[in-house]
Amino acid sequence: MRSRDQKSITEFTRCNPWLQRRWNRFWTILGRTSAKTLFRLLDLLQNDPDKGLKYALPLDSLNSHRGLAPPGSSLGKRDVNFNLNQLSGGGAADYWDIPREIREQLNRQYRELAEREIGLGRFRRAAYIYAQLLGDVTAAARALEAGKHYREAAVLYRERLKDNLSAVRCLEQGGLWSEAIELLQQLEMHEATGDLYRRIGQDDLAADSFRLAADQSRNSGNFLNAARIEENKLNAIDLAISTLGDGFQRSQPTPCLQEMFRIFAAEGRHAEAQQWIELSRIRAAEIEHSLSLVRFLTATASG
Repeated sequence: MRSRDQKSITEFTRCNPWLQRRWNRFWTILGRTSAKTLFRLLDLLQNDPDKGLKYALPLDSLNSHRGLAPPGSSLGKRDVNFNLNQLSGGGAADYWDIPREIREQLNRQYRELAEREIGLGRFRRAAYIYAQLLGDVTAAARALEAGKHYREAAVLYRERLKDNLSAVRCLEQGGLWSEAIELLQQLEMHEATGDLYRRIGQDDLAADSFRLAADQSRNSGNFLNAARIEENKLNAIDLAISTLGDGFQRSQPTPCLQEMFRIFAAEGRHAEAQQWIELSRIRAAEIEHSLSLVRFLTATASG
């Protein structure tokens, strides 16, 4: 090791008595060369962060590797810009057995550097630190999104975090309409798909998606939501009333009737409202009769 490097380590440990007390133990654990390399990295990160970042040692990584290579005693130079291809890995990884105290020191310095890069507007470098050095995929995705690297952020959200809604948001922010629509369709989020189609002027495709959304709600027994889509998204008032009528007859009598009367009032369809008032009276009488029968049978069984 060169005398200048030795001097840097000596000065670094002198300024940090806590590290100085552990120097001999680290020397034994890591070996003379590896220990010097780690302390030189700490010194570079503190005094020449741009250079130190190029030689920074990953503490944790999103990479997939084929096995482990024997740990080395020197640090290789790395590309410090985020690259999705780097996350696929493929080669053997060289993992260092770093003592806890040094790992915590590196973790702290890496996070400070990431904030520094964000402050300088270098979001890809920040994402590299989070993803490649710290294995913090959430912070990496947020850094990419803040830097308007929307497609790469979407990949991290979807493939690494399984956060499909954030992935869709990034794709929409980036104007990546076809990719956003494809993902929404895969998720069977038909109403959101229709909204996006309408946003880009594809009204016919939007209507198809809204019909799918209404059918989806109706099939799940949510007649109120199905009617809302038909009324507000498809402007199909008669269809919405019919859907609410089905809900009244089946699982949601009171709320569906209330919604129906709201539509009748808004549309001035007073005759139809009167018909449904009569029908609801009959329905209420049927329900009361059924309840009376249940009460009678219960009392008889108890006696």
